[in-house]
Amino acid sequence: MPKQYDKIISKLQKRPLSHNEFLSLLSEVAGLFGESASELEIIKGSGIPLVFAHDKVYFRPSLTPIKSESFCIIDIETNGHNPLIHRPIEIGAIKFHNYRNF
Repeated sequence: MPKQYDKIISKLQKRPLSHNEFLSLLSEVAGLFGESASELEIIKGSGIPLVFAHDKVYFRPSLTPIKSESFCIIDIETNGHNPLIHRPIEIGAIKFHNYRNF
């Protein structure tokens, strides 16, 4: 978990935060882009288990059984290693849920 979010996580562990309060805290730690909107996308994508519902932000660090998870495995083949001159030539993806592929 990124260190700059410790203050936010600490507060969320005690109680849910209103969306505005969450964004206010986020703007205090906004680092990479300096904007809370961009920082919000970063925190959502960083794997921190947040739930946004009913104008509140909840911290939900529960474990989900692997049989209940969904996975998408992607394989991209290219015709070389230099992205300036080589291109993808094949893309494959498979989705798994409950140990079955779709």
